[in-house]
Amino acid sequence: MTLFAFLLILPLQTSFADLRGVDKSVYYIAFGSSALASVLLIAPSAHQRVRAPISGIKRRSFAHVMTAARLALAGTVFFMVAVGAVVYLVTALVFAAPLAIVATIVVSAVAMWAWFYLPLIHFR
Repeated sequence: MTLFAFLLILPLQTSFADLRGVDKSVYYIAFGSSALASVLLIAPSAHQRVRAPISGIKRRSFAHVMTAARLALAGTVFFMVAVGAVVYLVTALVFAAPLAIVATIVVSAVAMWAWFYLPLIHFR
């Protein structure tokens, strides 16, 4: 949510007009991905607060748990895309595009390792 908030106010800054076309595209990828990540990561807790008290459906039904897990996983993927895009954008603005590509690859690889490889492969 903090990442989304910072991305939300960025276009209101006067220096935003100085961004090149590629950087504006990367910004919008980060903005859109962080918005989708926020929605998807909040959805499972919204389900608990909206559906269970109103409908009486059990809070821990298997289908509901699986849906929540899928929503959280999709939110994690969008968050990883948003973080990668922000790393690219900030590094490209501070240094240069070639270093930005390297930084994005490194951060994305670490995120994939920590968030997907470890739970799916290492802890099998």
